[in-house]
Amino acid sequence: MKDNHWKRVLAIIIPYFFIVGAFQAVSFFLLDLPIASILRIEKSSWQKFVIAFFTLAGTFSTIFLYRRYIDKETFLSIGLNISKASTKQALLGFLMGLLIMFFAYTSLLFFNQIFYLNIKFVPVDFILSIGIFLFVSITEELFIRGYVLTNLVSSINKYMALLISAILFGLMHIANPNINLLSFTNLILAGVLLGLPYLYTKNLWFSIAFHFSWNFFQGTIFGFNVSGQNGYSLIAQSRNNNNIWNGGAFGFEGSILSLILQVISILLLFFVFKNKSKTKDGVVNDRY
Repeated sequence: MKDNHWKRVLAIIIPYFFIVGAFQAVSFFLLDLPIASILRIEKSSWQKFVIAFFTLAGTFSTIFLYRRYIDKETFLSIGLNISKASTKQALLGFLMGLLIMFFAYTSLLFFNQIFYLNIKFVPVDFILSIGIFLFVSITEELFIRGYVLTNLVSSINKYMALLISAILFGLMHIANPNINLLSFTNLILAGVLLGLPYLYTKNLWFSIAFHFSWNFFQGTIFGFNVSGQNGYSLIAQSRNNNNIWNGGAFGFEGSILSLILQVISILLLFFVFKNKSKTKDGVVNDRY
């Protein structure tokens, strides 16, 4: 029997953005950045690192309070328990992100949609980028998959819950630079791709590792913009023009190739996890 946990999702959305916004405002103050024009300012790796850290701190604080006092559950119960299985899932997620981005980069190189320029290794920026994308992946997974999807699944059909959480994930990026209909669609697909394993494992580690790997290799290693945001890249690339194949200024997530690879990955994960959710006699286990 489904309950009314969906009301908890409605109850957290506005407070979440206010609280996280307050934490971000503190980071802007410490960095001496004007809040009014924050989206238009080119930020250094250190500035992005600090902002991402405070965003994570705000997210952690909000969800911790809601889990304890509203949901009456432990914070770790949103899918953060560590086990041998979760370690394997995290490794699989990391490798999947790496393989997708390697295939995307080499394919676009082969078809002359992008061009290799050079390699520039800046140790400080490289290390800060790891921290930035780790903070971002944990932040978004805690909120969207950990809190929103967890409560929606307890209230409505799990696939409808997945779709709603994926749309919210897309809307969280609606103010990103150079976003358009294709990139917004790809962000929704990314929400489905990141949430699908959680439906079957009730564990966030695959999604966190996959999210981190996707962003890190996309931006820091292969030189794409990440959801419209540019930053330090080990490999510098260029393109003759912006189009739906190379993703233009939004990055790989603004491309048709991203859409194709995400659909394939969603289908692959669906069949893998669906098969693992079956009992020995072949009957689907509904507890997933």
